[in-house]
Amino acid sequence: MAKEIEIPMHGPEGRYVTLADVLRCVNGEPLRWRVLEFSGVGRMPNGMSVDEFERVANFAPGGVPFEWASLLEFAAALAETHDLSLVGTGDDRFAEQTSLDDERLSGAPVYIQALDSGRWVVSGRAEFVNAAALARLSAEVRAE
Repeated sequence: MAKEIEIPMHGPEGRYVTLADVLRCVNGEPLRWRVLEFSGVGRMPNGMSVDEFERVANFAPGGVPFEWASLLEFAAALAETHDLSLVGTGDDRFAEQTSLDDERLSGAPVYIQALDSGRWVVSGRAEFVNAAALARLSAEVRAE
């Protein structure tokens, strides 16, 4: 497991780091994805309202499942992400996940969090997470 990498969401010159920016640093095609927590603004998948999507993500066992291509579309349609727990795994072991406190999340191949509209926290295996690209993204935001 790679160390956690933190990226500020906001830079001093108004730069906003989106989920789409973070996902560009991830090799997510081979994984199955689940949004286990979400609060944000944007166009939700399948014509859902933001409230409907948040309800499913936050309360349904296993959250909202995504394949990589649909996750990228979802990320591109977000205007803001306030809170997010997103897990990428090679199997369905999180299909019945009901608690964000479960230590298994940090052991997933990729785990991405948005915390309080202020920062991204990304952890994952080197084969899936490009730590150097994430570090560059973090440095770019901090330098602005």
